[in-house]
Amino acid sequence: MCQKAATAILAGDAADGSLPPEEALLAARLLTWQGVFEWAARQYNRARLTFQQAQTWLDDAALPQAEIAAARGHLLLQLSHYSIINDFGGQAVTLNEESVALYRAIGDEWGTALALDALGQKYVSLGEYGKAFQLQEECLAIRERLGDQLGMARSYNLLGLLMLHTNQLERSETYLRQSLALYRPLRNRADLANPLATLGINQLFRGQFEACLDTFAECWAIHRELGLTHEPFTANVTTARALINLGRYEETRQLRQKALPGYRDANAVWYIAFSLLNLGRAALATGDAAGALAYFREGDGLLAGMNERSLRPDALFCLGYAHRARQERPQAIQAMREGLDMAIETRPLNPLRFELPLMALLLLDEGETERAVELYAAAQQSPYIANSRWFEDAAGQEIGAAARALPPEEVAAAQQRGQTHDLEALALALQAELGE
Repeated sequence: MCQKAATAILAGDAADGSLPPEEALLAARLLTWQGVFEWAARQYNRARLTFQQAQTWLDDAALPQAEIAAARGHLLLQLSHYSIINDFGGQAVTLNEESVALYRAIGDEWGTALALDALGQKYVSLGEYGKAFQLQEECLAIRERLGDQLGMARSYNLLGLLMLHTNQLERSETYLRQSLALYRPLRNRADLANPLATLGINQLFRGQFEACLDTFAECWAIHRELGLTHEPFTANVTTARALINLGRYEETRQLRQKALPGYRDANAVWYIAFSLLNLGRAALATGDAAGALAYFREGDGLLAGMNERSLRPDALFCLGYAHRARQERPQAIQAMREGLDMAIETRPLNPLRFELPLMALLLLDEGETERAVELYAAAQQSPYIANSRWFEDAAGQEIGAAARALPPEEVAAAQQRGQTHDLEALALALQAELGE
């Protein structure tokens, strides 16, 4: 509809390549919305061209800046969303910040809240959690002042996601339950899937893998109910991660191999990367270290190209597991060091703690069995690891077998020490050790 309206305007009045200022502004607004719809339908290349066309007409609208500021703020915000495909920082943040500034300048609180919301999400992906939290709290305050129930529900969801990244899982769940409580009476089924998806990730991080699958099954049900033609990407990727941790490796492979071509067609780089990491973890658990290494390398390369720093350490640690399985110790240590440096830089540390079982294996190779047992016990403070079949297959069984050569009292003492470690202090100690 937006495209038809814009086309009609352009066909009727733009034969000489120009439009009256008011019509140029209207065409830009309509084309921006058309680009939004194309983006939502995963038609990313079409959306890019439509946004560029909107920008051209907006630049040609010879009107005072105050009259076009709202339209320009909206377009900049959408362009920042598009830029995320290739880079979480850089241009995406700059465009988003320009959008916030424009909305503030004209006193548009609805627009300001939308732009703050989006900017906060970008800072989460950059690992700048303090700045992200500040932006999301400001956004929520505006929405509460406006009485925007739908916006408040969205803000609570995003605060829940932020708490997830900072390993405050109980606080995360509180925000998510608040979001769900607001969404359900509004009968907004499409948006309801968002806090459900975040709750599913929360359950994944807490090692509640079966509950995670149930939550994402509800996401899929909403998707089918609404007749959406594209799959819910987050639900699909996280479902695969839950299946891996339940030891259901063949199901993971089938799910990822089926989904990956669609992600590539949509140029959905983040989802391509995590599909590759999931395939790599399944390959590693079933003895295919070479295949795992290839998957991990490609996935890590994509995340590095996007400047995705909050979850990229896990990709580096996975590379370490694969190198170690191939007896490539120097490369394993390098991947471990790089991942740990990045994880510490983007504190609080990711709750999944991939680095500790890997370091335990590297110590085991040096004959430091007691320390390996201690580190693996420390890792199991994370329910994600303690309840995971994958970590047991990738590290736990080998460490347990080596521990049987030690006196039982030494094993018990090492495990007790591991269970009492402060994990952030332990990470800093390991970083110093690897740097020697």
